[in-house]
Amino acid sequence: MNKILCAISVVVLLAGCTGQVKTAVKESAEVKQKIGLPATTGVSGVNYSWKNVPVGGGGAVIGILVHPLVKDLVYMRTDVGGAYRWDEAKQEWIPLQDGIPFSEWNLYGTDSLAVDPSDASGNRLYLSTGKYCDQAWAKPNGVIMKSNDRGATWKRVLPEAGGHVSAWGEKLAVDPNNGKHLLYASKTKGLLESDDEGETWKQISSFPSQIKNADDSDGILGLLFTVFDKSSGLVTETSHTKTIYVGGAGKGVFCSEDGGASWKLLENSPKDSFRTCIGSDGVLFVSHKDGIAKFAAKDGWKDITPPSQKGSYSGISQDPANPKHIVVAFLQNKKDAPMFRSTDGGENWTQLKNEFENTVPWWNPEKQNHRLAHVFAMSFDHFHPNRIWAVDWYGVYRTDDITAETVKWTNLEKGHEEIVTLGTLEAPPESRFRLYSSVADVGGFDHESIDSFPSKATFDRGYKWQTTTGIAWSRADKDFLVRVGGLVWNKPGLGGAYTLDGGETWKLFPKDKLPYKDIARGRVVITGKGKRIIWTPQTGDPYLSDDLGNSWKKLETPIPLPGVMPGNRIFSYEQPITVDIADCNRVYIYYKKQVLRSDDAGDTWKLVCKDAPESKIIFTGGVKDDVWIAGGKGLFHSKDAGVTWGQIPATKEARLACAGKNPPGKDHSAIFLCGSIGETEGYFRSDDLGENWIRIDTLPNQRIGDDPNSLCGDWRVFGGVFVGTNGRGIFYGVPAGGK
Repeated sequence: MNKILCAISVVVLLAGCTGQVKTAVKESAEVKQKIGLPATTGVSGVNYSWKNVPVGGGGAVIGILVHPLVKDLVYMRTDVGGAYRWDEAKQEWIPLQDGIPFSEWNLYGTDSLAVDPSDASGNRLYLSTGKYCDQAWAKPNGVIMKSNDRGATWKRVLPEAGGHVSAWGEKLAVDPNNGKHLLYASKTKGLLESDDEGETWKQISSFPSQIKNADDSDGILGLLFTVFDKSSGLVTETSHTKTIYVGGAGKGVFCSEDGGASWKLLENSPKDSFRTCIGSDGVLFVSHKDGIAKFAAKDGWKDITPPSQKGSYSGISQDPANPKHIVVAFLQNKKDAPMFRSTDGGENWTQLKNEFENTVPWWNPEKQNHRLAHVFAMSFDHFHPNRIWAVDWYGVYRTDDITAETVKWTNLEKGHEEIVTLGTLEAPPESRFRLYSSVADVGGFDHESIDSFPSKATFDRGYKWQTTTGIAWSRADKDFLVRVGGLVWNKPGLGGAYTLDGGETWKLFPKDKLPYKDIARGRVVITGKGKRIIWTPQTGDPYLSDDLGNSWKKLETPIPLPGVMPGNRIFSYEQPITVDIADCNRVYIYYKKQVLRSDDAGDTWKLVCKDAPESKIIFTGGVKDDVWIAGGKGLFHSKDAGVTWGQIPATKEARLACAGKNPPGKDHSAIFLCGSIGETEGYFRSDDLGENWIRIDTLPNQRIGDDPNSLCGDWRVFGGVFVGTNGRGIFYGVPAGGK
């Protein structure tokens, strides 16, 4: 989303120490419907503007849906970043779930998309959500939402649906012969049915309640797809399409020939199906773990896998004008997945010769594996003959002529922002780059601008294939920065790297000089006037280096600090160490309700507090002896260098917090908070060290709720703040009229 949105925000006044919040204006139930939320009290006030920092894709797109009756109406869904609608005029994607707050981050996972294929207006849209299913820590447990305006507003029609992000076929389907009739193939609740456009639901008792799969982590993978055969006609009594197919994980394909009243498991059907399509002739095509199969009632199942490429297939689509014209994609995790086309229903295949036009500078197709890799889904376009859409690990592709001798694919990534940040963003006051980001899978970026795609990812600047989990910049040398990280989610990788030219190039720490084997991830700071690095890895004790990683020394602290950075995977968002903004020789470490402080850049340490409040983040506010900690019980402030602490009144939760550029005429930083003040959840800014707060997130459609994990003040622009998310990229907010 590149367009800046002007937000109406809120001024929140803390009523002494009572914990009450005085609010201005109530938010209407109509506004709450915008994001599919129950009507509750909200507030309004000061203008703020928000936008995505453009990166371009960077996350899995697992579904693509082209409306059969409305030209250029295309939707796509992602695994962790919600659903989008294509804007053909602007050639960009519009996110459809940004109004969901961070307390409901689980709903940014998409399980399935469906349109009513008989709705000529194209307005009706259904979405099944949920990153994780039936997990106490992932609430709510997925919902089905309905929109009558193409995703601009939502109504929740099936709470606790148990949706679980799915890269398999579409589980949610609207009957093509009866737009009121819907089916949802759930993960744990069996096959669900609605006869009133999704308003109410019931379980189909004649269908198996659960489909178990021993290969799935929780033992239940459930149902994989639902598809209606429009050509079979209607059951008179129910007005349901007669023939319906449902895929069951590890079991095969189930079929009903009486509109869902009874079901049978089709003999010899593929047990591990991925995607399906069915045409006007009623022939069913299924991609699966072992190839491609087709089914006709009179002939049964037939293997039609391209003979030159045996194995798993996922992406499959059928020409709406010719049911024998089929395109399929082989399933592989490296680039340039083989694709095949058939014009005789799969009897014969021709492998496509593909060519790639790249529109995202940091996507380096010749060096990287994310070019048509793991093609999850494909779709013909009903209004553009021979146009095909395809989606994979990193984005969306389109070709306008699948029949050409050389098929030219273009990635369409404007507005699609799906990178996952990992706890650290940095925006120094003076640096060669505008922003430095830590990112899962693709490493991270040194952003030349916050208005255009980065020219390179860090792996093309010398940091190779590292996932960055920590970044630090020197207060004494604007060109000296450090990154630490690892490989994928939990492997050690190559440790870390430093730059002496502001991020143009990065040089790895000598691997044979690292403190110990398998050191990885964690956080890092630069302290003092020289090149001192302090690394708090996720796998052991903190270490320091004065020579760019050529030698390391374990920190000498009054208490041992094993695992000061908790966890064993990249998805740990704690910030246990910070350098004082006002004095680069002062360093703080938070460890299990204890605060340690060094006043000499880490040479010596004092245990200054033995019973501090619970915290996940420690940071300083730009004033001597001023330090803050943030956690699940609120925001706490110390004015005596960490010795004593007091809670900021009414802060109920401090999910994230940070400091930013000083307010005009002030000698202290602005303080930003992602959390709750009283019962009001959102993003806030204080210009007076927590005495008063201004709400800065947009209501109702800009909640920045996709599991935010990084908050970074902009040290160049007062009021500017960056927010990193778990699948909706990086957002930048600034007072309206700011740059």
